[in-house]
Amino acid sequence: MNASVSTVLERRLVAVILFLFGLALMAACGGSGESPAPTAAGETSRGPSESQGQTSTVEGVKVIDVLTAFVEPRFTPDPIVLKVGEPVQFRVISADTRHTFTVDELNVDLQIAQKLLGGTAISEVITPQTAGTFRLYCRIHMSVSYGLMSGVIQVVD
Repeated sequence: MNASVSTVLERRLVAVILFLFGLALMAACGGSGESPAPTAAGETSRGPSESQGQTSTVEGVKVIDVLTAFVEPRFTPDPIVLKVGEPVQFRVISADTRHTFTVDELNVDLQIAQKLLGGTAISEVITPQTAGTFRLYCRIHMSVSYGLMSGVIQVVD
């Protein structure tokens, strides 16, 4: 291969890499800026990452926005504080890839699609009956190879 053909191929490769990087950057910064309204349990819709930690009340049910992210494995907010006897739903938003929002003791196991596929899922309404501290984790990112993505839910009287 002569030098000019090699240079052209290198330039094309750099252009393709920059194009793909630009697409990834636009996808990561995307979002309508509006918070999706909770509807049926498990329904997915596109939602902004800016809404993590916010709470609202819909028909007497407390709705807590939670952001998941694997880049720095975490759930935000952490801890999530609930009250015994208070009905709650979780609107879980993925900042990046596929996740689960799993709390064994509260029978919550929600799957969240990656951001480009909607990135938001809404749990069933739960009403904690006992106080305690419970582990929240992502089943996908808790293996030895990925480390442990977990958080805490505190249920108080």
